[in-house]
Amino acid sequence: MKKIFAVVLSAVMILSCVMVSDAAQMKVTEAPVLLHPVVSEHYQSAQDSKNMFVYEITWNDIALEGKEASKYPKLQKKFAEVSATQKANTFEYKNDFIKDYQTESKTGDNFAKREEKNSVFFIRCDSNYTSILSKNYSFFGGQRGSTLMWPENYNSKTGEPLALSDVVIDPDRFGAAVKDKLLKKYPGTKFDMLDDYINNSRKEYFWTLGYDGITVYLNEGDVAPLSEGSFQVLLPYDEYNEFFKSRELLAAAPDNYVSVQEVKFGSNGNEIQPYVTSVGGNRYTLEFAELEDDEAEVVVKNAKGETINKLNGRLASENVTETVEGPADGCNCCQGYKKSKAFVDGSNFSLEYFDRASGKTVTKEYSMSNVVK
Repeated sequence: MKKIFAVVLSAVMILSCVMVSDAAQMKVTEAPVLLHPVVSEHYQSAQDSKNMFVYEITWNDIALEGKEASKYPKLQKKFAEVSATQKANTFEYKNDFIKDYQTESKTGDNFAKREEKNSVFFIRCDSNYTSILSKNYSFFGGQRGSTLMWPENYNSKTGEPLALSDVVIDPDRFGAAVKDKLLKKYPGTKFDMLDDYINNSRKEYFWTLGYDGITVYLNEGDVAPLSEGSFQVLLPYDEYNEFFKSRELLAAAPDNYVSVQEVKFGSNGNEIQPYVTSVGGNRYTLEFAELEDDEAEVVVKNAKGETINKLNGRLASENVTETVEGPADGCNCCQGYKKSKAFVDGSNFSLEYFDRASGKTVTKEYSMSNVVK
């Protein structure tokens, strides 16, 4: 009788474990909630007595607001740390720019305006994971500036950073996949340092966690001559399913979501920022482009890459004039502003454009469901 009871008890325990495991898996793979961080761009510039620009600098603040800030305090704290670090680094360059100006103006050298532009892009931000890409463009004079990208990935609930080993099983196979994707996406490029980079970066790369897969970023000079620029490659979950941990959790997306697909940089540090959105299970791309005469437009494309709509304007923002900390030595004109944008929602977004008839800037709200009809 005891043996029968033990067998029955064991069976019940096994069944309970299976049920708990299934329940946990269901909880893990249920759709996460989209979060809505606000990105604020701060701008400062200074001119000398001859109205020549001495420097231009920008940096970003990122933050959650309202109930989201209260519900995810550790992520909010991490955002504050990222913002403080970016501002401190930017102002360090600003002080160097002023010193350069003072030195070169005394020697009679032709001074070239210095630039330090910092941006933050959200690859994803939901109740499971947050992935951001920071971009720095610096110009110290000369023929060209330099661009640097560095990503950060976090557990949204704990604020703890994610290591590549948290999401990838085999770093060697991961490295081989990165190399394969690079060679296929950028044929003809002289990747003179690619093998050394892969071997030295076995455990960590510059990467972000998207809804389709992991994107790896290689900065100028990492794997090819500086003149070749930077590179980005996507390793899709579906294509490399075998070496991702908890693929279902990594790829779990909100019902309606938005994600930066790829950040493309121009020679002057400006970027084209496409967003991938999901509406009712269908994917669309919003490509924001700056046109001439301070005009801008958004091109809406379907999953096949076909243009289905064009909208006039750029992402709406709230502008606030900021007080600059006194005129820089040798400069008689300093100005600054703060421009805040809410992270694009997978369902709705707002655009602002200049209405020539009224001579005013107009803000218009759009629903994705109407835009893609």
